[in-house]
Amino acid sequence: MKSIIRKNKKNNKAQMKIQEMAFVLVAVFFLFGLMLIFFTRMQADQYRQVSDIVRNARIHGMLEYTASLPELRCSSSMITYSEQSCIDYDKLKIIANTQRISDKYKNMFYASNIQSIEISILMPEPESFTIFNSTRQTNNTRTESINYPICEDSIERNCKLGMIKITGVFD
Repeated sequence: MKSIIRKNKKNNKAQMKIQEMAFVLVAVFFLFGLMLIFFTRMQADQYRQVSDIVRNARIHGMLEYTASLPELRCSSSMITYSEQSCIDYDKLKIIANTQRISDKYKNMFYASNIQSIEISILMPEPESFTIFNSTRQTNNTRTESINYPICEDSIERNCKLGMIKITGVFD
């Protein structure tokens, strides 16, 4: 009988050690699971930040591209050393009022998910010109703008404060 009690005590001790080992393994796996979740959240945040940087670079690239279109850009005789570039007011009026040129822009900007491109004169007298306006309607649009000088080519060079505004889906 004593030998049976001793075997039961040994079995009980062995079972306790197995249970302790099982609980330790469960705790270790739980800890690794929490670490994995934390790591994936950090990586997802970093991916979102990088995608925001890329999206903003793309938007500002489109703004700069629009300002540097040969049809809008000031001629080299109008650019001084203090300014790198400007938008020609006379060219802007012609482009905004000519349907054939607007159709050319529809073909150029349609594939890039741009809804509209508008150039506005802010000071001294507000005036607005629509360069491109898409008929396609989408949700989740975003509008970005950049200030840009708009100059008239005359004997006395006259520059005004302008803004290029692009509306589109930039995801």
